[in-house]
Formats: sequence, structure tokens, C-alpha cells
Amino acid sequence: MREMFDCEIGVSDYITGVGVSVAAVVLCVTVIEKHFTLSRADGGVDSAVSMKPAELTQLVVETQRAWQSLGQVSYGPTEAEVNSLQYRRSLYVAKNLEVGDFLTRENVRAIRPGLGLPPKYLEVVLCRTLKHDVVRGTALNLGLIRLTFPLGYLLPVLVLVHERKLGGGIYLLLIENRILQRLRMFCPASCNAVG
Repeated sequence: MREMFDCEIGVSDYITGVGVSVAAVVLCVTVIEKHFTLSRADGGVDSAVSMKPAELTQLVVETQRAWQSLGQVSYGPTEAEVNSLQYRRSLYVAKNLEVGDFLTRENVRAIRPGLGLPPKYLEVVLCRTLKHDVVRGTALNLGLIRLTFPLGYLLPVLVLVHERKLGGGIYLLLIENRILQRLRMFCPASCNAVG
């Protein structure tokens, strides 16, 4: 609604307590209407649903907590982590390799400094081939790796995907892992020997 009407969104809360207002803040409401009274005993049309000073204080505290809990999405390292990234491990080529050579656990290592791909990508790069000659000690990056498999290796992968086409979510992650396992059965002996 905010984008559609180009205005702030609010809630008119005539319910006793702060629950509705706090929930509204979580839905990104920025204006809350509540009736206020110093004493319900003073009477008035809306005195039964009006907030007393202590309740208003509670509303302010709880809505601020709700707003702060929404946080802000931030991907990547924090400012404090940026300088320490170099001390993390990353993937490096451990032997001199030529164009077309396969990446295996024997020729890829996770070492410092963190100038290459993060170690979590090891399973992704295994059994991939190189686009260029690479010398020992080179930080591994996607520009060095052929991300597609030779046609001969695609047939078992396509068969497996076809067999397991149904499913979603977690099931698809299991398929990806099984594809990698099945693919390694058809890779050169150097890939099979290490995993």
C-alpha cells in the first residue's frame, strides 16, 4: 500500500492492550492511532479503550522492540570482518595443471590466505576442468574453471534428473548431491579415487 498510494501506512487501534499495535509494526506500519487518558474514571466516549500513561509507555517500548527486531538484511562480511577475510581459508591449486585437467582433492587445497573461492565450493569444483594452464599456488576462481561438463558426462546427470524430477525444496538439494555422486562415477579415475 505504501508504494501504491505513496504515503505512510497506519493502524487505528481501538483494542485494549498493545498486541495489535506491535503486530502492525512488524507489518511495517509507521503510524499508530490510540486514544489516551490520564484516568478512565474521568469518563468519556472512548475512555474504556483509552490508554493510561503506563500503558502508553509500554506501547512505545514494545513497538520500538518490534521495529528493531525487523533489522536490516546485510549480505557479506561486516565492516569489522573485512580486514580479516585474508586470514580465512580458500581454495588453491596444489599442483601445476594444464588446460583440460580435472580438479581433484589431490590438486585442490583449502589454505590461507582467503583470496580464492571459499572452501564450501570444493564439492562444486571437483571433477571440473580448467580453461587455462594454472601454476601451483594459484587462488582458484570461477574464471579458471570450465563450469559445464563435457557432453559424455551429461548423460548420466540428465537421466538422474529425469528420474527424480518430482519434489521440491530439500528434496532438490538431495538430488544435487546425488548428481555430484553419480557424476563422479563417470569421471576419470583421478576423480573417483579421491571421493
